Amino acid sequence: MHRLFLVSDDEDFAQWVEKELSDYGRFVRKIDDFEFFIQQWSTSEAEIIIATEYAIESEDSFFKILNQVEIQDPFITIMLIYFREEDTFIQNLKDRNVVCISWNDLDFGLMEKRIEQSRSIKELQTRAESYPQMHSSNKSEYVNDDTDETDVEIKIEQPELTIQFGLEIVDKESPLENSITDNIEKHYVNSYSTIESKDLFNEDFEKKVEFIEKTYVESHQESSDEKDQEDSPQLKVSADKQSEEEVVLSRRNQTKKRYPKLPSLPKHENQIIYKDRVIIKEKIIGTVLIAVASTNRRAGSSHNAIQIARYLSGNSFEVACVELLDINVNPSVFKFLDDGTKKSKKMDDGFQSEGIDFYPAANYEKYIKILNAEYQYVVVDLGQIVTNQGRKSKEGRFFKEFFRANISIISTFPAIWDFQFLVNLVDKLLNNSWNKPFNVLVNFTDDKRYKKFTDTFTSREKRNLQLQFFQNNFLPDPLNLEDETVSIIPEILSSVIPSSKKKKRFYFF
Repeated sequence: MHRLFLVSDDEDFAQWVEKELSDYGRFVRKIDDFEFFIQQWSTSEAEIIIATEYAIESEDSFFKILNQVEIQDPFITIMLIYFREEDTFIQNLKDRNVVCISWNDLDFGLMEKRIEQSRSIKELQTRAESYPQMHSSNKSEYVNDDTDETDVEIKIEQPELTIQFGLEIVDKESPLENSITDNIEKHYVNSYSTIESKDLFNEDFEKKVEFIEKTYVESHQESSDEKDQEDSPQLKVSADKQSEEEVVLSRRNQTKKRYPKLPSLPKHENQIIYKDRVIIKEKIIGTVLIAVASTNRRAGSSHNAIQIARYLSGNSFEVACVELLDINVNPSVFKFLDDGTKKSKKMDDGFQSEGIDFYPAANYEKYIKILNAEYQYVVVDLGQIVTNQGRKSKEGRFFKEFFRANISIISTFPAIWDFQFLVNLVDKLLNNSWNKPFNVLVNFTDDKRYKKFTDTFTSREKRNLQLQFFQNNFLPDPLNLEDETVSIIPEILSSVIPSSKKKKRFYFF
């Protein structure tokens, strides 16, 4: 059982999340806000921190807390349930590997799934940093969980890290200013963040607040004349003479007025389980979109997109194959297939080869027109959709198109460096709420290398991340399919090929 730490002032949510994660872990401590958080978390030995947005006092203070937590435990899992529309603050948290879930997206099993995915990604990122050493030694430095047990822990030695935050280098030994203990009045005057907090206090302070409220009401009831009451010097209190309690009370009341009504949480009783919808059964309705993206440049997305399009055209489907690329990252290659003999059937600026309408270097407007041209299948080559910078990755121009496809496929090579690139891409997709299985097509590999590459992921990690690997043997000409490739592609596309077609043999001419 995992040790969980909850930071939330919402009692309904606290009860719901405790029940939701009852089989996954136990909450060793629950607090209302982040005041004196570090001290309480340090003594709790919690592995996972779950917080709601309204427990945060300000963005700056939360980032300072995040820095301190990561220094003490780089492998801690932090989850934030947020209420706002996704903005720069939420995106920055995702870039810091904070698991962010919108309140409106909460559903049964989602929190556990996202926590396990985050933990798996961190394990893989750590392993990727030592991947060359692992392959240069006969002795494995990681545990391959072939037993498929959920409670098997992977032991990873935590390195001594110097962590960079923005423009500052924060070393483990460096003292950090504790924003939690700053003067309350100072925070009140200087905090201009869009996030406000509910200030919750101990019983003694609550009594003081009640006394202030009572005194304030009684003082207003003493006079029956409102004008005299407003002009009374006894009731005018200058800002510099207000007590600390009055300042906090004023802030607290103002904050409450700005809170939106919280949406209803899903209830654990009367659960309704929906099975996966069947997209295609006896015939194709509309256009099926298949997206292929690569982990890095020259990792095979163009090759795979052409392979898939050739497979579909060889079985009498109308198919278009489109390049939708950021030319600064991915140069166009489809144009080299054009021999000038045939034009595309349905749209201009394309050509036809082997029954496929190719559209090289299409812009987004052209791409939308192709999607509406009534092809049965459109295969889009997106190329590299994230740029890699160590553990960090940046979304490419057409990153979101990978999400819109009926089938999305990741192309990769089995090289040592491709392992890190694959982990980065999976991490970036998960941070953007990816919720489908990953179809990973490993190119230009033999059986031995394929097994070595895929076995780097433990059974638990494959399950948590929903990784499905497919071996694509060496195939120099993507327009000339071989038996091995013919057996791979229908397996990947099984959910979008009509069942009537599946019963027939596939012929290529």
